[in-house]
Amino acid sequence: MLSSAELLTILGGTPLFAGAPQDVLSTVGNRMQMLLLSEGDILFNEGELADGLYLVVKGKVAIWSGAVEIRERIEGEYVGELALLDDSPHSATVRAKTDAVLLKLHRGDFHQVLSTSPQVASGLLQILGQKIKQDTVYQIAAVRQQEQHEYDLKRAHEIQTTMLPTGDFSVEWMHLTGKSQPAAQVGGDYYDYYHLSDGRVSVAIGDVAGHGFYSGLLVAVVSSGFDFQMEIDPSPSSVLTALNKIVRNYRHTRMLMTFSYLVLNPSDHTLTFANAGHPHPYLYRANEQRWSELGTDGLPPLGTRLRFHPEPEQINWEPGDRLFLYSDGLTEARGAGEEEYGTDALERFLDDHALHSPHAMITALDTELTDFCSGNPLEDDLTVVIVQLS
Repeated sequence: MLSSAELLTILGGTPLFAGAPQDVLSTVGNRMQMLLLSEGDILFNEGELADGLYLVVKGKVAIWSGAVEIRERIEGEYVGELALLDDSPHSATVRAKTDAVLLKLHRGDFHQVLSTSPQVASGLLQILGQKIKQDTVYQIAAVRQQEQHEYDLKRAHEIQTTMLPTGDFSVEWMHLTGKSQPAAQVGGDYYDYYHLSDGRVSVAIGDVAGHGFYSGLLVAVVSSGFDFQMEIDPSPSSVLTALNKIVRNYRHTRMLMTFSYLVLNPSDHTLTFANAGHPHPYLYRANEQRWSELGTDGLPPLGTRLRFHPEPEQINWEPGDRLFLYSDGLTEARGAGEEEYGTDALERFLDDHALHSPHAMITALDTELTDFCSGNPLEDDLTVVIVQLS
């Protein structure tokens, strides 16, 4: 058995709970169940109902998709995290590679922690979303080892290309340009804009967990849903609610999608926006000559079965301001030493190029990333959208 102090140390050392206060760690620890596995024992099988997360305390476990081992989990890492967000069956099998000790946190107990500690909920949901996204990437890679979908990928690429904007968008008071670079032939990133009938302009950017055929297909589904919703109700609350249902009901495989959406109004210079687990957009205030992030992490990614009630925020903008939206493939690009580009480097870049034209900014960013990556291929799709207001 673990002592209370040992349990707190173990939980506090995991990425998921590293930022949680001691009282939250104690609550989580008291609700966890200890499991002992011998080498070769199965923790759970693909297709079985999922009801909780498992933290590896000692030993190793392996995640299998069919006959392919996707990756292993060691001490301090966890498996089954998607079960904390919804009640879908497990998408893989987990087997002990060595004798192992694990701690299980049931979904119901996790939700109680979230409800009693709202100040921790945002961070936990964001880390869970990132972890699930990383695991999806590994799972897709394993599937690719088993099957070759060259023809399907080619067709999906053609379909996806038609879903993304083909050029810049300009009206008297704004200019928008964007670029999306998939890590594979078919990507999971998405961006779009819409000129509304009342003169406002809506802008969206999203990122499906992983990349490949099914990610690209979900992008196409979301794109169609976005176009349809623009005709019905383009408000941020309605758009995110509708798209959350679309992603949640996507039947091909379990996927999540981060999404950021905003509406610009030239008549009163307001910006209304909502964010579902996506990296926050940056706003450059020309009169203050500085960039700042927009919004808070109030919503989980699209596609979860958690409570989803968008509460859009509204701010004012002035001519000369600009917006910078991006997917995390930018900050997670890796250099020669496997270090990530990161938000600090991105913010330095934004400060150095704040007065450049949108096209000049994208060109300069391409050059900087090429130098930084030193020939390393992108591990995730990368999308940038820049809006210049005038």
